[in-house]
Amino acid sequence: MNKGFTLIELLGVVALLFIIYMLIMPAINKVISAGEKTVKDIQIDRILSATYDYSLNNLSLLSEKYQKNYITISELIFNGYLDPIIDPKTNKQFPYDYLISIENVGSKYKNKNSYAKKVGDYLYKIEIERMDASDYISKKPQLYLEDMIKTDNGYITELDVNGVFVDANLHVYDEDNVEITNPKVFKTILYKDNVVDTVDTSRPGIYKINYVAIYEVEGNPYANSLIWNIIITDNEPPTLTLPNNSHIYSYDFDPMEGVSCIDNSGYCEIKYKYTTNGGVRVYTYTATDESGNKTTKQKTLRLD
Repeated sequence: MNKGFTLIELLGVVALLFIIYMLIMPAINKVISAGEKTVKDIQIDRILSATYDYSLNNLSLLSEKYQKNYITISELIFNGYLDPIIDPKTNKQFPYDYLISIENVGSKYKNKNSYAKKVGDYLYKIEIERMDASDYISKKPQLYLEDMIKTDNGYITELDVNGVFVDANLHVYDEDNVEITNPKVFKTILYKDNVVDTVDTSRPGIYKINYVAIYEVEGNPYANSLIWNIIITDNEPPTLTLPNNSHIYSYDFDPMEGVSCIDNSGYCEIKYKYTTNGGVRVYTYTATDESGNKTTKQKTLRLD
């Protein structure tokens, strides 16, 4: 007769499973971390490669020997050399204000751990600069939008569909709160993670306007960024039109004939259902737009 496991046997199984778990989890975590590192390395290589391509078309970045020039990720995206990319560690986009240096390191540079490309007689080392040092952070410029209120979630503007979007003036200040004249500024507009030219209020959605400002102190560049969220909302229900007929001669007809709807978003879907009681049929039509706004109407038809 099978009496099942005893308590001691069950505890032994649990203990064994725990030991196996403790043995294999470090290996699993190591594999996951390695995968994340590999993906991040690939993303960084994309940034460095895009910087090299950009510098070939902007030769002023290829300076004299042992000098550095700087650009930002925002500049690469703004000029079409790079798409917005995700950091696999944080699952967020690489910051737009990341500084990338381009340095002429002569003709005999041999550091295998650096990304270096030869142009003419010289090698140019391209790398993402460290930006977490306290001295760097203290000198980062501060960005503000004129006549805008900053919330805990940043700058946010809500507009109705087909509302008027008015751009804001950006002001940049140094660590002493003195406004910086003529800072280098890049502005990139994203809609559904795609770079677009303008904010189009004809359809609902969220636009993210990324500003990056750069200025130099004693030859050292400092950068900071700001995000302005433009939320286009649609609270207006669609217009639903039904035909004027009130009598039918057979239930074998098209209930959608003469039924239509229009909406400010350009999208509208109509569904219907009906109930029948004797010679009377009641149709209920519902029109739904892209934002989920609905209009419902009923129509009663008598069978003659």
